[in-house]
Amino acid sequence: MKKITTYGIIAIMLIASLTITLPTNVKADDETWDPMIYDSPEVGDPPGNDNGIINYYESVNAIQDYYSRIINLSQVTDVIALYEGGNVIVDDDADAGWYDATHVKTIQEGINNASTDNIVFVLNGTYFEKIVVNKSISIIGENKDNTIINGTTRDITVLISSDEVLFSCFSILQGECGMGILSNNSIIKNNSVSDSMYNMIISSSKNTTISCNNITNTEREPYADYGICLWIRGQSENIKVDNNTFKSKKGVGIKIDENSDSNVVENNNIDASNGIDVKSGSSLNTVIGNFVYNTGGISVCTGDNLVERNTVYGGGIGIKSDDNNVIRNNSVFECKCGMLIGQYNLIEKNYIVSCDIGIKTTLLTENYNTIKDNYISSNNTIELRGGNNKLTSNHIIGSYGDYITIRKDNNVSDNLFYNTGLIVLSSENIIHGNKVNERDLIFLYNKSDVNVQNAGQVILRNCSNITIENQNLSNTVYGIDIFNSNGCKIKGNDISCNVVGIYLTKSNENVVNKNYFSKNYCAVAIEQSKRNELYHNTFVDNEQQAYDDCNNSWNSTFGEGNYWDDYNGIDNDGDGIGDTPYNISGGDNKDFYPLMEPYAPSVQTELEVSIQTMFGFSFNEISAKVENIGDSDANNVNLSVYIEYGILKKKVNSSIELSVLESGDVSDLLTVDGLRGFGRIKVTAEAKADNADTVNITASGWILGRFIFLSGNILVKK
Repeated sequence: MKKITTYGIIAIMLIASLTITLPTNVKADDETWDPMIYDSPEVGDPPGNDNGIINYYESVNAIQDYYSRIINLSQVTDVIALYEGGNVIVDDDADAGWYDATHVKTIQEGINNASTDNIVFVLNGTYFEKIVVNKSISIIGENKDNTIINGTTRDITVLISSDEVLFSCFSILQGECGMGILSNNSIIKNNSVSDSMYNMIISSSKNTTISCNNITNTEREPYADYGICLWIRGQSENIKVDNNTFKSKKGVGIKIDENSDSNVVENNNIDASNGIDVKSGSSLNTVIGNFVYNTGGISVCTGDNLVERNTVYGGGIGIKSDDNNVIRNNSVFECKCGMLIGQYNLIEKNYIVSCDIGIKTTLLTENYNTIKDNYISSNNTIELRGGNNKLTSNHIIGSYGDYITIRKDNNVSDNLFYNTGLIVLSSENIIHGNKVNERDLIFLYNKSDVNVQNAGQVILRNCSNITIENQNLSNTVYGIDIFNSNGCKIKGNDISCNVVGIYLTKSNENVVNKNYFSKNYCAVAIEQSKRNELYHNTFVDNEQQAYDDCNNSWNSTFGEGNYWDDYNGIDNDGDGIGDTPYNISGGDNKDFYPLMEPYAPSVQTELEVSIQTMFGFSFNEISAKVENIGDSDANNVNLSVYIEYGILKKKVNSSIELSVLESGDVSDLLTVDGLRGFGRIKVTAEAKADNADTVNITASGWILGRFIFLSGNILVKK
């Protein structure tokens, strides 16, 4: 027969096990979280909600007064009564003479013989029985590892149906359900539960604590491949699950079922196929400080839930949030998708590293998520599939080929991007204040006559006459992304280590010259674009040098093209230009004059000439000017205008001379006036200098009396 030799030690241990911690307001790091203080989205505020996302204040305060009464404190003092013989003791193999009303052989006998607020103390042994706890008592095992309840059958091994029960220090084996808890204000602490389909079910319970338990689905059939370690269901409220270990080969660690509200899941260790699953219709639940690994992570559906300071490692989706939740201060590592979110979520101060996708929204419609102050270092870093998201003040690190994708009606502001960049699928976004590799992310929409400076990535939409010159556009997704933009100049840039160096779509009459392209997946891609000129560029060590599906010129008007490091032609006459064309992928385009050596300009002076009208037409006159866009002064400059017009094809020539046109300067206008006639008109402006190549442009149209209408290469003055 086992003896209790030191009742005082037992009493001290049991009193320590009953320590109750009343939770206070949730804190993030050392900072008290006030959910009423955060920025509302500047675009796409949720209808009918002034806070921009949802009001979480009630969620946090629901925790503050968590327990009004967990267990009758007389149970603590009753521990002392053990050595006085005041409670019931259970031993499965004592001498026959030991048994009486307070010394029994089975746990169920001990429960039946106990009175309210008594303690049933169970000595080490294996008890093959099912028990029902239908009184407000404490049931305590001598040692968790050696005090075993084996249910053996497909039934509930331990059923707690009364309120205010303390159940502690047991190993519970087998049964279809290890423990069924239909109880309020109870504590289930320091137990081991295993080998059941549902190791622990809490149903229609309130104010109960599940603490410091080891709950496991093992390899034993038939439960090896599925099961739920802990299932909170049946409108259970204020259940606190803390400091437990959950393990299930293919099952769920913790499942909070529909309509179970204001529960706390805190500081648990979970290794299961699905970690924590908060179902739709369960609200104001707090999932905080858990370590979840090799799992489907944490999933919360609609319901103003808080997911904070958790660590998720490995598996599929790190954290999934459907609607109306706060996800903050979590760490997610090596998942296929770090966070998968729906609508009206606040995603804040999370650390997402080494995931295939960092953050992805699920819906193509309005999202209304705020994603702010996160650190994201993943492959495809962020994909905003829907609109009305606010992406702000994030620190985002990618690697070669990584990107952020946004569609329309999103606000992307004040983010820091490293080795990644934006793919913008619609012009209808607010994009400002972002940095790419510590330089500005330039997004221009409906702009003209802008000279881009300090750019890390350039995105143009519906623009004209934009100059991108002498910029370092490297280690991003598209170095320069141009859509529906015309007459732009891209000159002298270092464009390296991008997915696409320059991407031109539906953009015409742009000039790309003197750029250095290296180590891009595709250096230049042109789609549905015409009359663009690309010459004097250098292409080195790109996976694909160029793609062009339309009609564009890969040579200058004076017979020089680009340098291609994979060109295999020869130069028999030694003029530095290959004798055979270089083929451009995507269509029938060719560089007819490929350079044999990387382009190095022999002169640093470059002229640009323009023809000007007022609003696309002129009255009685035509004007032209020349600009020195090179790095050194132009000497002995001549600007000429040649005009042929009218039915009789009258001809007019006029010119001006400048001894010096300094770098960056523009000449006075050369104006030819007094024009009058009817019929076609053709205007050519030409500029030349001693130390610069000759340049010319032509425009044509109609002359009707004194009114002249031109189209083509003209500069419209408004």
